[in-house]
Amino acid sequence: MLHEAVAESGADADVVDRTGRILHVMTYCEGMGTSLRRYPHAVALMEAYLRHLRRLGPTVERCFAVATVATTSPRRPALLTDEVPGIGEVPGIKERWDEARASYLALIDRTEWCEVARGGLADGDQRLMWLATKMAGDLRLRAFSET
Repeated sequence: MLHEAVAESGADADVVDRTGRILHVMTYCEGMGTSLRRYPHAVALMEAYLRHLRRLGPTVERCFAVATVATTSPRRPALLTDEVPGIGEVPGIKERWDEARASYLALIDRTEWCEVARGGLADGDQRLMWLATKMAGDLRLRAFSET
């Protein structure tokens, strides 16, 4: 299972970065595959990925992954706030889900993460340009709002 592989990866940077890409796809694949919100082990996966991100630190790719996974938008359900898998079935899952989202938002708001994201914008990184132009109002993240 994905969540187990990530948890046991030992914060291998390649595994962590590939996980970020998978999470991005799962975030936007509603109806085309297993979406993040429908993945039964989503919270465990989010927690494991976050632990590795904290150890490894920011890169442009990681900033993009964290921001897109934690995005809320009036145009689509809030991925880490609504339709939590197991709500009402698994005690404490809603609290863990909410904590994961808050942790992702806090991580991307750290000064060093903001600096990396701003550097990516300045270098013309298309992923971060997309975030800044298409989702800046929804994100309300310091890295994008102060540019």
